[in-house]
Amino acid sequence: MSFFFSLFGSSAKRMPSALAYLGRISYGMYVVHITIYWIVYKIFKDELSTFSDKIGLHEWKNEIGLVIAFLITVTIAMLSYNYFEKQFLKLKTRYTFIPSRD
Repeated sequence: MSFFFSLFGSSAKRMPSALAYLGRISYGMYVVHITIYWIVYKIFKDELSTFSDKIGLHEWKNEIGLVIAFLITVTIAMLSYNYFEKQFLKLKTRYTFIPSRD
């Protein structure tokens, strides 16, 4: 969705703040998402089935796995952004000619 906002030249002020934040941490999400989804669906597939049975939504186990994997991915991306990426983004101001939105 943020892609469509950026296509039309909308500023970050016009976007919902949660969507703007997801755009900010999107690189971290991109880097870790496939590993997290693999862990949830391959390594913990039995636990995912058991959890889905316990809450009475066994036929929804893939959707529950999707939500769990997404939440873990966003959490890791947030931590990566706050404790790792921000340090490099601070250096960017020294070496860039065109300032970014950050």
